[in-house]
Formats: sequence, C-alpha cells, structure tokens
Amino acid sequence: MATLEERLAAQRDASAKRLKPEIGAIVDRHIAHLRETGAPGRALHAGDAAPAFVLTDQSGTEVSSNALLAGGPLVVSFFRGTWCPYCDTELLALAESDADIRAAGARLVVITPQAAAAAAPYLATHPLPFPVLVDPDATVAAAFGVAYDVSGELRDLYANVFKNDLGAVNAGHSWRLPMPARFVIDGDGTIVDARVDPDYRFRPEPAETIAVLQRLRAPS
Repeated sequence: MATLEERLAAQRDASAKRLKPEIGAIVDRHIAHLRETGAPGRALHAGDAAPAFVLTDQSGTEVSSNALLAGGPLVVSFFRGTWCPYCDTELLALAESDADIRAAGARLVVITPQAAAAAAPYLATHPLPFPVLVDPDATVAAAFGVAYDVSGELRDLYANVFKNDLGAVNAGHSWRLPMPARFVIDGDGTIVDARVDPDYRFRPEPAETIAVLQRLRAPS
C-alpha cells in the first residue's frame, strides 16, 4: 500500500501539470507569506495544554474533547474541507489507520470549518470511522494557533477561478481556514506531538502518529 506521502506526491505532480503556472505562483506566494509571517510558530507545541472544545459532528451530535480524553489519548487533525483533494487523501489514509490508532489506546477526530451540509455529499460516498467535527469560523483551529484568513489574490483565485466560495461552504460563512495540522494529546490534556505545515500539499504520515501513541503506552 502506498504511503500518504507517495499519494500526495502523485497529486502534487498531477496538479503541477494541470494548473497554469500563474495559478501555481499564487498558491506558492500564499504559502511563503504564511511562513514569512511566522504562522507555523504560532501553533501550539508539544508541552502546551490543549484547548478544550465541544463541537458537533455531521449528524449534529455534540462531541467533547474532555469526554474523549477521559478514555485516553486523543488525536486531533485539522483539515480545510472535502473540496480539497489533498485533505481527502489524508482522510482516506487516516481512515485506513484508525484501527491501529484505536489499538494504541487513542481516539481520532478530524475538524474542519466546512459546514455539515457542504461535506455531506462527500461523506455519504466516503464513510469515515471517526467523527468529522464542524468548527464554525475555525474558532477551535484558532485556539490551537493554526487558523488564518484567506484574503487578497488567493481569495480571488478561489472565488473566481476555482469557483469555491468559502463564505458559502464554511459554517459561519467566513473565509477562514486551518493550516493542516495534527496534534496528539495525552489523557491529561497535554499536547505531546504537534505537526503543522502551512503548505497544504504536505501532511504527516499516520504511521508517525501511531508511533507517538505507542511510545505513550510503553512502560516507563
């Protein structure tokens, strides 16, 4: 089975061939801006206390991080939306790894600003074994330090070229997204692993997350 990075690399190659160079340049400038303004450094790190949250899943059921942590470690993964092919690839890889995450004594939730109705068609044909939580206005993502506003030429690109009106797609109608990020939170609420990359075309391997969880379970 191909690794997540191998699948993402194939997507990056296909995208580079498909998109006009001027479009790719806009995306690259946006990612460079996030790096230059220190966005990744504002994300929470290992050793920080994870913000508690209560969000609703796709069926409207409330999911509490504190309730999940009462049963052991929690993996929290932020993604932009099911409209993002790189996010879809990561979701599939996480679904394939969910049994191993549970075997390591943890639970996984994924969080997106995308409204439940907008994600419903994708999830109807791609059922996932973990909760997909709706984060209006990317409020929880902001608490973890990974949210940013889509503005300027990138907003114009999404709206006018990709025909992706995030104001209509997102709960809360904001043009706000999370940087793709994955956090492992120990049962006491402490972040023990944090992976954040402003370049949405790259994601951490699920195997790396599972290795962190296995180390948590290892006798000291």
